[in-house]
Amino acid sequence: MDYRLEWDSGPKAIIDLHCIKDVFMLRYDGPLQLTLRRGVEELPITKEDLDERVDGIRKLAGSLGLAQARGAGSSRAAVDALAHLTFEGENLFNLVLPEAVANDLGANSLFIDIGTDEALIPVPWELMCDAGGFICLRHAVGRYVNLQQPLDLNRRLDQQGELRVLLVSVPQPQPFAGVTYEKLTEADKEYDLISKLLVDRGVDMMPLRGPDATKARVREQLHSDGPTRSSTSPAMATSTTKTPGGAGWCCTTAS
Repeated sequence: MDYRLEWDSGPKAIIDLHCIKDVFMLRYDGPLQLTLRRGVEELPITKEDLDERVDGIRKLAGSLGLAQARGAGSSRAAVDALAHLTFEGENLFNLVLPEAVANDLGANSLFIDIGTDEALIPVPWELMCDAGGFICLRHAVGRYVNLQQPLDLNRRLDQQGELRVLLVSVPQPQPFAGVTYEKLTEADKEYDLISKLLVDRGVDMMPLRGPDATKARVREQLHSDGPTRSSTSPAMATSTTKTPGGAGWCCTTAS
């Protein structure tokens, strides 16, 4: 009999950013600094500096139709858009990361954890870019959030009433717009495990599975009046590089 031991050593680098009274602080732990670590250091940037970089990325997204609420312009060719996005990503990278950190990230592919406080969550850190390209394409990137209040306060429901869960499972959507989908073999098992967990805990659950998970039924449940909802979905997502704005989530049918 053969045995195999799998061990996850965790992230190889940690970038922890937070802002206190408009003062930005960075803590960085690199792949070669397990025992000798950089202390927390103040970044020589302002909130206006960061907002300028983020606004540049948002305006680009708006011009491509990826962020309708952020304004728009004429559609750009893919190559032109990539060049602009690279430029904005480089500006963001150079703004927040000191040269020593940049040198670490320019080496081999790493597992990087990016931590922020709640105010910095909307910043698209994954789109930071250096000479080697976008960090989200060259490295494995994860995120975590440094909460500003105790966890028990964050767990309180904003609305009154019992928790209700909409559980959607579409292991294999029907062909649509010339696209066919392979069956997600683990989706049924995942659905059974999640539904059992919810039932065992007495959570009010609305299941939409397979042929019942139409776009109309999902929309009806999401927009209906009722108690607080959570949604989990062992289903199928789709996206293409030609039309990134058309990325979406596949139900059983389009209607």
